[in-house]
Amino acid sequence: VDEYKGLFSQYKGHVKIGICWQGNPRHTNDRRRSVSPEMFSPLFNLDETILFSLQKDAELPRDISPYVVDLSQFLKDFSHTSALMEHLDLIITVDTSVAHLAGAIARPVWVLLPLVPDWRWGISLDFTPWYPTMRLFRQREQDKWDDVFKRLRRALVQG
Repeated sequence: VDEYKGLFSQYKGHVKIGICWQGNPRHTNDRRRSVSPEMFSPLFNLDETILFSLQKDAELPRDISPYVVDLSQFLKDFSHTSALMEHLDLIITVDTSVAHLAGAIARPVWVLLPLVPDWRWGISLDFTPWYPTMRLFRQREQDKWDDVFKRLRRALVQG
């Protein structure tokens, strides 16, 4: 954890949020569970907030790079990823290993779920008994993520 202390020291006083928008593209439900990184744009200009990409093996799109700090070079394995997460105030992710890792190490994590998610998430609750620090944000309509991100932004602004 101390290895990355200097990396985050320049953001002291800011809310530090890690984001992850895509799981394994070979997953059978990936096209429903993953989003484009641009979907996070409602969060780009939140006051006193810095976004950090926890997306492994994906180049940060040029149009969002001014708003998101790319941590991909440090995401070597789960031990490095979890060490980085310890410096973040919140992780917001689609249904990926990042969600499970954040939950397993008891970091605050908000998971974005498609209308019909993996069976582990059930179909209606906004929490899961598996991870007490996790909050679930569900689609209300198939393939419609805009409302999810509006609710997400509202929850962040309201604290």
